[in-house]
Amino acid sequence: MLISNLGLYVFMMSHKLLEFVAQLKKGIQFENNILIAKVKKSKFRGQYNLVVSYNSEELFQAKVFKGDKKFLFPWIEIFTINSTYFDSKVEKFIMKKLSKSFGPGGRIFVEYGADKLTYERMWLGVPPAATRLGYLMYTNGFTWFKDWYFPEGFYEGDVKLQAEKPINIEAKKRHVMQMKDEMKKFLKSPLSKKFKEDAMRAKLLLDN
Repeated sequence: MLISNLGLYVFMMSHKLLEFVAQLKKGIQFENNILIAKVKKSKFRGQYNLVVSYNSEELFQAKVFKGDKKFLFPWIEIFTINSTYFDSKVEKFIMKKLSKSFGPGGRIFVEYGADKLTYERMWLGVPPAATRLGYLMYTNGFTWFKDWYFPEGFYEGDVKLQAEKPINIEAKKRHVMQMKDEMKKFLKSPLSKKFKEDAMRAKLLLDN
């Protein structure tokens, strides 16, 4: 991607993300209920605060950054998540929608403290992409991961998984190579014998 075109690209990706936010504000029909968000502008430039509900039950809160002319890519952070959201059809629907709203370089942060499966696996050392949440991100085009976990408890309860889409083909190759190295090490560890579902995801990642 040429740097001269990057500003226009960020603008276009910003438009797609804000379009999805506008759809949420209006209400999206999903199965037999409405997925809807209360949206307010943040005090920080280019940011919006969301409270997303489904079937009149609050699912999560979110911060959305639309990107800017300094070539900062758009992102969304999802937090204060209702435990019923994890591993649900709604979660898969929203992740797919967000993925389509993000182009290369887009990033997502998801607080996973209430996602018991992901929290346990991450805490014990399972690679992010092999966990339930990480694999969902990966299958929606995100290839780079960072675990925001502070073992000393400085941000206790605020653990979150960051995932980013590759900016280009070269970046994707690097991400996938790194990921496969992590999966090979994991499959050789005792953890893979204990957590067979995560081991299965690791094998699928290696086969791709």
